[in-house]
Amino acid sequence: MTILDQDYNTLTVLDKDNKILIRNVNEYNILKYKEFNGKQIEYKKDGLTLLETFNDGIFNIEIANSKHQSNNKNEVAKRIFMCRELESNQPLLELFKEEIQDDLNEEFFKVSLSAFENRVKINDDKDIIIDEFFKVDKNGQAHFKNINGQWKFLCIVAGSPKFKHFIQHAIGRFEVDYKTIEIYYKVLFLLYPNKSDSVFYNQLPDHIKEVI
Repeated sequence: MTILDQDYNTLTVLDKDNKILIRNVNEYNILKYKEFNGKQIEYKKDGLTLLETFNDGIFNIEIANSKHQSNNKNEVAKRIFMCRELESNQPLLELFKEEIQDDLNEEFFKVSLSAFENRVKINDDKDIIIDEFFKVDKNGQAHFKNINGQWKFLCIVAGSPKFKHFIQHAIGRFEVDYKTIEIYYKVLFLLYPNKSDSVFYNQLPDHIKEVI
């Protein structure tokens, strides 16, 4: 594979079948066609292995027995250049942290709410259901289920998070984000609803009041 021409916007490439390919000039294409001759991109350093799959722009990453897949091809390529310049895996590790943050948030809920597994479940939309009649959605909005089984908005004040929470992962230590902690506090509030909180209690229908 040969690069025939390059300007500010495009690469003109002659592939192994003598076909001319036109590619945008970006970090991924520069790395793939200039350094890897159009073949799979590979990066290995200090226990981190990154290998492009046979699908262009999709990467399998493995470090410390932890596996991850990324399709953020331009950002991955840019971070590879940064890692080489800095002689450190840190730029790639920071990218992978960002990409798995949602999975870690869900893992935090599973671990921290495991003592309430008979009362709490997480549905396919990542909403947390409490006792089948309360819900906190992934945006932090609380709901209650009315007599007809429909979810209605519920205004609650569950206090502001005062402590930072961390998760230890194979690729580093993660701080649980503010939104996740806010959701967690609201779930705890609804696990132990405060009847003396009139703003909260007066929003509830009678069938839920009878239960709590």
